[in-house]
Amino acid sequence: MSDQLLNLEWLHDATLLGLSATWADGFVEVTSRVYPNRLVRFLGEGAVNVSATRSQPWGSSESVNEIRWSDGTGAGLSVVEIEIQSGDSILIEANRFSIEEM
Repeated sequence: MSDQLLNLEWLHDATLLGLSATWADGFVEVTSRVYPNRLVRFLGEGAVNVSATRSQPWGSSESVNEIRWSDGTGAGLSVVEIEIQSGDSILIEANRFSIEEM
């Protein structure tokens, strides 16, 4: 596991650009921009659960508030929750996660 996945605080205030999933292989990609102009892809492989809300209970925002990561759900899967400053969240349960800078 990379140090980037152990400490995700550096993604606070990143701008959420997109969320995509490929059904056939369970590949999930969350793309963000980190100040000043770094693009980052948060990748989930072998995803079995992906959910997202966009009800904006705290008001409109595209900025990441916090990312919570837990290793293992009892089935060998990990869970990542990306909380947006709008109060919404993206939840991904997958076999493996990684982060790439583009």
